[in-house]
Amino acid sequence: MENLIENILVNIKTENDVKTYSMLSLAFLGDAIFSLFVRNKIVSEKNLRVKELHSKTTKFVKAKSQSFIMLNILDKLAEDELQVVKSSRNAKTNNIAKNASVMEYKYATAFESLLGYLSLQKNYERLNLILNLSYDIIYNKD
Repeated sequence: MENLIENILVNIKTENDVKTYSMLSLAFLGDAIFSLFVRNKIVSEKNLRVKELHSKTTKFVKAKSQSFIMLNILDKLAEDELQVVKSSRNAKTNNIAKNASVMEYKYATAFESLLGYLSLQKNYERLNLILNLSYDIIYNKD
């Protein structure tokens, strides 16, 4: 997965340019990264019908799950990561999640922004660690 993300992000500028991106842009990118990661994990585990694949994926990528992940990894984040989370959580957005509270939606956005931030920083080792930890948190939740 690390090489996949690295190859996809080949045209991204230097690490210093990351600070110029809006938190919601980082969330937009992080959403795609997390979805791709989860889909890859689920498909690699077992050959399922598309309906089952979608159902399993939704369990991980919905706002409630991402918020749950964020709250469970807060104490494991570095100072720069916490700053991204706080800034993103407080970013003004016009969107509302269908099946989540406003606070859950804000923490889900913060989680996605963190993933986008780590990917643009090219900190793939840390990104991979958080992606795997996140998957395990939801997988073992029930």
